[in-house]
Amino acid sequence: MELKDKLRQILKDRYGIESDADVMKEFENFQGVDFGIFVNPQKDEAKSA
Repeated sequence: MELKDKLRQILKDRYGIESDADVMKEFENFQGVDFGIFVNPQKDEAKSA
C-alpha cells in the first residue's frame, strides 16, 4: 500500500473524508491554528515587582 493510499484510509476512518471534494471542503472551512501563545512575549514578573 502506498503512502497516499494509507493517508486516504486514515482520512476516511478518522474523519469521514472519502473524496477529493470532501478534502477541499474541509480546507475551505479550516479555521487555522492559533500560535499566539508561542509568539507573544510573556511579561517578566520579576522585573515588574
